[in-house]
Amino acid sequence: MKILIVGNDEHMIQNLKELINSDFTDSRIAGISSTLVNAGLMSWQQHPDILIIDIRQMDHFNIEEHKIKFPCDFITLLIGRKNKVIRKGLKNHNVINLKEPEVEELRAAIRHAEELLQRRKRDSKNLTKLNHVYGDIILLADTDGICSVRLENIIKIKSDGSYSNIYLEGKKPIMAARNLGYFEKKLKPMGFCRIHNTCLCNSVFIRSFIR
Repeated sequence: MKILIVGNDEHMIQNLKELINSDFTDSRIAGISSTLVNAGLMSWQQHPDILIIDIRQMDHFNIEEHKIKFPCDFITLLIGRKNKVIRKGLKNHNVINLKEPEVEELRAAIRHAEELLQRRKRDSKNLTKLNHVYGDIILLADTDGICSVRLENIIKIKSDGSYSNIYLEGKKPIMAARNLGYFEKKLKPMGFCRIHNTCLCNSVFIRSFIR
């Protein structure tokens, strides 16, 4: 397990290094960054499993404003009070928030992140079945494991590079490891239409067209 640490607090960084080296012998520190800009670059190079960010000195930092892009497949531990701006910039991530953690709380949070990663690996064994359309359902992987989504509950599907975000009625979006073209081909006969280069819409939810 690879861990990337971001922060300016030398005392916290030292505590994390000692904790990881003593309690998580199967893990290694992939890098340490003092800025989120550099951490964004490092995350693409190192592909960490866990990103630990001490945001207590970054309260006014805006990830989206600086156009920082993070991979979406790691677990993030945020140290400091909840920061909606930074959390928004980390959309599609599993985020665990820690206000002013002591060593025991940090240890428990890293253990929890490990469990989430192990669950994800177990679920990945079924990847050949995931993100496929089966009749009137799609099998998907979310933060809680594998779930089935009925097509009638899908409002729209938006492109996100090689991935797609599936927007559901009354639920948060789920990211699927399929591009929009795949879903268009499979769902067009079922009443879905491409209303934009980046969006596929369930015609049941379309109320009007504006030219």
